[in-house]
Amino acid sequence: MAKKKKSTTSNDGSGNRDSGLHPESKEPTDSEVPIDFETALGEVEQIVRDLERGELGLSDSLTQYEVGIKRLNQCQSLLTAAQQKVMVLSGVDADGNPIANDFDDSSSAEEPQKAGRQSRDAAKTSKAKRRQISTEKEDESDDDDSLGLF
Repeated sequence: MAKKKKSTTSNDGSGNRDSGLHPESKEPTDSEVPIDFETALGEVEQIVRDLERGELGLSDSLTQYEVGIKRLNQCQSLLTAAQQKVMVLSGVDADGNPIANDFDDSSSAEEPQKAGRQSRDAAKTSKAKRRQISTEKEDESDDDDSLGLF
């Protein structure tokens, strides 16, 4: 007697794949396989469209919703990993060069903004000092040569 081959994925006729496996299978489901951000986001968008159409039954809708949540969690994990690689611009030094620090996941969103503000304030202060010095130099040179009323 020939054994019937079990499929690890099924198609419900609507073009949607059921990513689950039979309970006795030890293979990972599609939601556990590494996936890139764009693919996961595309699947979420397709699931949302399918759910919004309202053509799926309750069981299929719940299954698709669960898959969508798994994909959203994968997207969030991928975004978090990408954020950890990003350099945060924290301000500029006195010469106008950007100051970059590694992204610190433990810091709040306000801390880089505060650091940036402090750096901008310091740059403004040093710019004001340079203007003051240059104005003082001009004033000193104008005192001797000036024939005007003021």
